[in-house]
Amino acid sequence: MSFSAKQLALALPNQDQGTLTDLFVVEIALARGLKGLISNPKLTFDEKKKLASDVLNSFVSPKTMQFIDFLIQEQSLAKLSKITREYQKILEKKNLGLSGEIITANPIADEELKNIEQKLSVIFKLPVIIQAKVDSNIIGGAILKVQDKTIDNSFRAKLKTLR
Repeated sequence: MSFSAKQLALALPNQDQGTLTDLFVVEIALARGLKGLISNPKLTFDEKKKLASDVLNSFVSPKTMQFIDFLIQEQSLAKLSKITREYQKILEKKNLGLSGEIITANPIADEELKNIEQKLSVIFKLPVIIQAKVDSNIIGGAILKVQDKTIDNSFRAKLKTLR
């Protein structure tokens, strides 16, 4: 049976920021090579489950791990980024917090990311979770997106204003 990303997001336990953070962690792990290993057709479901558990267990909650196991079993792990976006919308509707992204030329330190999240939480009067992305086309500076607001403080944007 095939489930939509929204149905899967609604099925997630503990609709809170911790689960959202877990989903971001899993997305990062998938992007860094776990997806290729888990999608190997030669591995059994149990082998895929153990592999995911070995990589993710110390970083995500047991309930999130059960959800990931379910996605592997249903061959729906490719939907994770859509599920995460739907989950973000659910949390935002519940006013549990906001999500956003910051795009930079180089990776941001975790401490700096937490500092940005804290400052945005004060501005928006809600908890804010930021997902960091790296884009080598940025050259320098950063682009910050939260809800429908975008702050483009990239070097490229500054050059455009000088023209």
